[in-house]
Amino acid sequence: MPDHYSNQAFWQSRAKKLCRRINFAWFLQILAAPLLVTAILGAVGMLITRREFPMISTPAICLVLAGSIMIVALVCLKMAFSRFEKPDQTLVRIEAEAGLNNALSAATAGISKWPARPENLSESLRWHLPKTLIPPFAALALVALGLFIPISARAPLTPPPSRQPQAWSRMDSQLELLGEQAMVDEKYLEEMKERLEQLRAQEEEEWFSHASLEATDSLKESQASDMENL
Repeated sequence: MPDHYSNQAFWQSRAKKLCRRINFAWFLQILAAPLLVTAILGAVGMLITRREFPMISTPAICLVLAGSIMIVALVCLKMAFSRFEKPDQTLVRIEAEAGLNNALSAATAGISKWPARPENLSESLRWHLPKTLIPPFAALALVALGLFIPISARAPLTPPPSRQPQAWSRMDSQLELLGEQAMVDEKYLEEMKERLEQLRAQEEEEWFSHASLEATDSLKESQASDMENL
């Protein structure tokens, strides 16, 4: 009886271990393609974010990407459930590989005793490491590129220079010339400059309004009259 229970524990333990490996292999196989697609989209998204929105921190970007990968992994895990094996099914796989002629199935059903441990029992599942490891390592490389490849943030757009009425510019030039030639006193220059600044103090949308243009014409005529008097 001790040998019977020892053999039973051996075969059931072997079936559970192999069952976990098979189910994990199914999960990796289903996850491979979505993981690569998520990594590609994530890397592109990180590059765009780092260029267009430099104010977003790297930890925040990593958190969003990790959440996306977690969601993809959970969806793939749910899809893989339909292919998962149970230990009883794995026992059938083991007895077929070992040529035990349904001995494990019969022992599970209580028809016969559990067979003794064979001296040389080959593995029923062998990992194909290149095929298994390439998708996760490629995804990791893509994410690293998205995070660490040098990229400069987009320079902020500078607003176009304001286009003030040409009459203001001409009056500025004339006042500057008068000041250089000392043809008028400082009080007059200050008064004229102050009236120009009052016009400029309006909202830019009002610079070319009817009232503003009338005030500009009045100031221009006043300055022209003063120039004639000089």
